[in-house]
Amino acid sequence: MVELQHGNTEPPVLTVFKQQHPGLQVIDFNGNQQFQAIKYEIRSALNLLQQGRCVYCEAWLSDEEGHIEHIVPKGGPNAQPTLCFEYTNFAHSCSTYNTCGHSKQAKVLPIPPGPGCNDHWTLSTEDGSIQPLTGLNRAQRHKVTQTRDMLGLNRHAELVRDRKKWIEQFEVVAKAHPEAIDQFIGSAPYRYLLATLLR
Repeated sequence: MVELQHGNTEPPVLTVFKQQHPGLQVIDFNGNQQFQAIKYEIRSALNLLQQGRCVYCEAWLSDEEGHIEHIVPKGGPNAQPTLCFEYTNFAHSCSTYNTCGHSKQAKVLPIPPGPGCNDHWTLSTEDGSIQPLTGLNRAQRHKVTQTRDMLGLNRHAELVRDRKKWIEQFEVVAKAHPEAIDQFIGSAPYRYLLATLLR
């Protein structure tokens, strides 16, 4: 997952929109025509913040693809409607049917995207799957597997195969040019997941 840090980077168009429309409700996220016009700018800002990667699976994602994801859901039994228009609750997620935001739906992630979110899992060099680190206690392991499975990160065979290909490239670079491994990771998809292989 992208270790997302929004900082003070809310797009000005969102700030102005919220000032001009006090009392926004969840229905306005998809129903307010004026808001639809600025969604592209918000999505582009998130894409830049995430360096062109889906917040959950870390696959490459252009600013014209995917959707604005609510990290904490805006609807359903776990809804937090007051966070519906909060930029710090937004992320850019791919629109793959059975992974990421579409797989998560209105659930609350045990491990949300943010600093340290990758601390308890790693990539299997054998098959590209995401696995809990060895040595975790039962509660930690449960949080890892629940988050991974909620997002479907091992469910999509093509995604797992692609991670395996990048792991193989990582291993080649690490062996032939270990001094270049940080640069390689920084320019690859799955940046944060690949970095777990350095532990």
